[in-house]
Amino acid sequence: MPLKADQIEALLPNPILTPIVGEPTHEGLRLLQKEINKNLAAIPSNLGCGTKGFLWLSTSTTVYATISSVPFTPPTNPQSTPSSADLAAASSAKDIAAVHANHDLNVKLYEEYMAADRLSVKLITNAVEDIFTASLANEYTGYASVTTKELLKHLNDEYSDIDDAQLSANLVTIGAPYDP
Repeated sequence: MPLKADQIEALLPNPILTPIVGEPTHEGLRLLQKEINKNLAAIPSNLGCGTKGFLWLSTSTTVYATISSVPFTPPTNPQSTPSSADLAAASSAKDIAAVHANHDLNVKLYEEYMAADRLSVKLITNAVEDIFTASLANEYTGYASVTTKELLKHLNDEYSDIDDAQLSANLVTIGAPYDP
């Protein structure tokens, strides 16, 4: 059965993300990405392979495909009532009841998906100072129409530059002898 927002929040291993103070850095954004990924993977869902939860919300389709052999298909908004075509195709009261039951389940699955996305956006915007995400917010609705993917992409595109010093440090780390 689909989960409600408070049930989703209770499952998160990182209910509060590590704050990024000041301008986001590559390291800070990597940590934020890992924490969000762990949160979304902890929410049970059978919309993909069944073992990755809602990880699709925070990764690109390409990255998700390397993690799961089963594509994640996000639910679409089923609207408030079953479609008239579905109802017209029902030939008995039992069929009509089945159409309504299927619609009710689709509504709950969509609400669960949206709750996971909204919660992730909230956690990210709480962890990052407003000045670094405000360009995505709408004057009237705030971040209501911004997805987790869009928010993470924005932060990475704008602030995740790796400078020469970081590249040099990485080369030293890669070249160091392995020490289990």
